[in-house]
Amino acid sequence: MSRICVVTSLILGFIGVTATNSYALDGKRKGFIIGAGAGAGLTSFKEKISFFESDRESKMALMTDFKLGYAPSNQFAIFWTSKVSWLRLKTEGNTFAPSNSFTIVNGMGGLGLAYYFQPEGPSPYLTGGFGFSSWGTPFEEGTDTLYGSGFALGAGYEFSRHWSIEGGFVLGSPKDSDFDYSIDTMALRLTINVLGY
Repeated sequence: MSRICVVTSLILGFIGVTATNSYALDGKRKGFIIGAGAGAGLTSFKEKISFFESDRESKMALMTDFKLGYAPSNQFAIFWTSKVSWLRLKTEGNTFAPSNSFTIVNGMGGLGLAYYFQPEGPSPYLTGGFGFSSWGTPFEEGTDTLYGSGFALGAGYEFSRHWSIEGGFVLGSPKDSDFDYSIDTMALRLTINVLGY
């Protein structure tokens, strides 16, 4: 399921980048919007199992962003947002098990909002979102993805029509109630984004 979402996001992002102006994508923010972004950042996480709490760990990660929605005006937009951190973790080997490395996908998906200070670019803007968070290893067989609540805040600058740089943070709390396990996540993000409108 996660692989399908990733592939769909990439295809829609590619369509948004390569689409020519049409009735919906007329060069004004008001109307249908679709966007994608990529960059880098730091993902920090801390695990809790029953009464045990691990130390907080931080790892550099690839950051991606996807938006799909509608702008009722040239300064305000409502959209589905998907902000994902892609990071590599490595387990230490021992006598009984070899070391192993794997990709963690930590994300937040849900309702996003953006407010642009100017009706046309260049313009600074504020953005936020709330919904669910996730933590999983989609490329490993026999593993489950954990889900919880998620929240994002950020600010950006549209330096050219359709193009922006955006910084922000994402908080999440995926959990597994059956095993009294949770993981608190925080990602500090910096992305370059393209938005079709």
